[in-house]
Amino acid sequence: MKIFIFILFLLFTSGLKTEASSSMLNSLTNFRATTYKNIYQTRLETQKRIDILENISKSGKNNITNKKVLDSTEKPIAYVKLFLLSIASFIFSSDIIFYIVLVLILVFIFKLIYRKIRNK
Repeated sequence: MKIFIFILFLLFTSGLKTEASSSMLNSLTNFRATTYKNIYQTRLETQKRIDILENISKSGKNNITNKKVLDSTEKPIAYVKLFLLSIASFIFSSDIIFYIVLVLILVFIFKLIYRKIRNK
């Protein structure tokens, strides 16, 4: 397994760039950038929704937005969603962190496959 990690390290740090690896790297970078933009927008929308929920809960008036019966779980779910979106935004905002997480996921998948094959 250590050999496999060493090979992955060599692949990511080698100075040899072919057209295939360059296009794959560009597509990963484009995927990361567009996903970050989408996550960031969703995070802002969730933050606005939390602010609206805060204003509704603070105001005791019966206004138009208060006509909806708010579910008691809507606010905690919005906070959990904001937390998860913040983590995803952090991962996708940085190139280094994104590639580290990607390599860790790949290593985990290959370890799982290796164990399944070995235990047969």
